Amino acid sequence: MRDKLLNHFIYKKQKKEKILMFSFINNYGIELYNDANIDILRFDNREFCYLYNFKDITRLENNDVLPLIKNVETKGTNNKKLLAIDIPAGEIFYNSSYSLDKILTFYKKTNADLLILDYNFVIGDVINKLSKMQIPVIVTCDNPDLAENEKLFNNLLEVESMGAVMLILEGFEAAFIQKIKNSLIIPVISDEIFIKSDGYYAQFSSVFGLLESDKKKYLNLKELIKDGINDYTGSLKK
Repeated sequence: MRDKLLNHFIYKKQKKEKILMFSFINNYGIELYNDANIDILRFDNREFCYLYNFKDITRLENNDVLPLIKNVETKGTNNKKLLAIDIPAGEIFYNSSYSLDKILTFYKKTNADLLILDYNFVIGDVINKLSKMQIPVIVTCDNPDLAENEKLFNNLLEVESMGAVMLILEGFEAAFIQKIKNSLIIPVISDEIFIKSDGYYAQFSSVFGLLESDKKKYLNLKELIKDGINDYTGSLKK
């Protein structure tokens, strides 16, 4: 599975075919994506923590998210969407160590095609071990304040040799993304559609107006829900 996906992603990068990733917030409404030209659907732990006013992402545990994703099945008219799930950090990573057994237990309880690992939890040989077990791993990083840090740049380059099949950069400047993109064989995708990268990550809550983001908002779902509530309450008989 891992090697097949790696070759597929590298081929798309070489052919300059953009990879599109979209987040979802639970298993309800997942069918809305069926006919969309989307390659990967992602469950984003940071988005989950924000929307549910949850505890620190570093304390997020398997059972906090499994009820929302364990029954998710992706479909597509022309091709089945790949399902990528962020690894919860709370009970898996601790004291500069990790539990491989708990990662595997989490993976088996989801329908995930890929696991997503936050850059801050790239510890030791975790990616390498998962890759040897043919479990594809995507690394995500949202540390724009460190974008000028040469150490960060070099560390991000290393995720390819560790076995990652893709890198997501969120909130970074175009120059930094371009530098990384040109230095790696694996695809580098960005959350900024105006930046030239190998693909794009669209966060559900930003695109649909649940989070304030003028550059990324294409629909104000919050206002539509308010209108719906007002229409309903206004139609009630006194």
